[in-house]
Amino acid sequence: MSATIYLIQMTTSCNALENVEFVAEQLAKLPAGGEKLVCLPEACLAFNRSIVENQQLAENHLHWRARYAELCQTYGVWLAVGSMPVPAADGRYYAASILFNREGKAVAEYHKLHLFDADVSDGTKRYRESQGTAPGQHLEVVDTPFGRIGMAICYDMRFPSLFQQLRKAGAELILVPSAFTTVTGAAHWEVLLRSRAIETQCFVIAAAQVGVHQNGRETYGHSMVISPWGTILAEVPKDVTTLAVELDFTELQRVRQAMPLPEHSRFAEQLI
Repeated sequence: MSATIYLIQMTTSCNALENVEFVAEQLAKLPAGGEKLVCLPEACLAFNRSIVENQQLAENHLHWRARYAELCQTYGVWLAVGSMPVPAADGRYYAASILFNREGKAVAEYHKLHLFDADVSDGTKRYRESQGTAPGQHLEVVDTPFGRIGMAICYDMRFPSLFQQLRKAGAELILVPSAFTTVTGAAHWEVLLRSRAIETQCFVIAAAQVGVHQNGRETYGHSMVISPWGTILAEVPKDVTTLAVELDFTELQRVRQAMPLPEHSRFAEQLI
């Protein structure tokens, strides 16, 4: 089996309508026919300046879900919305990654488990994602025409136990939409993604934000697709563009058969 995957690298603004229209423009350029999975980066709906702005988006999340669903129906694509705010019970919002099928039905929704509360030597310096964002409570793995997809978001990639659980749940592809800082990206982006692919023997699909944003953040870019052997199959460094790659699942089968890591692990039963 093979599958065609598209990653849209974005420099998302604070204007949600503008960002959705940009995605529509990119979808209109894709070739007609066939099953297509299009992956958007973290904060693809809007990369806002404040918690209040994100809360307003979360309150209106049904409207934006409907807009993404319409894009799927219009262009006949599966669409992985990297993240958008949706309401949480405690008054904060979840960073929700939502997978829509070509009919516009949401077939999976993952809420970011690990929140970026860190200090970085860049222009922002102090990140406290948990002030506005509530942590998710569940894993998400779903069957699709493109294989069994596991879902993660950005900072999640620093926690290999999550990825081991996705593999244990049957994941063959793992989506990691991201908005990595330029400092942490230069240091860790590639090595983390390749490590997660090698450890899980999964394809890792990482659509990224890039450039200087209206909210003052600067993101690393380098959207990439990595094979179960850890090979970078495709990458786009700094451009705002769409990256296309065809995945060959015979490689996944070959890698897993040649080196059956779950069977060899002496810690598998200890994973929660």
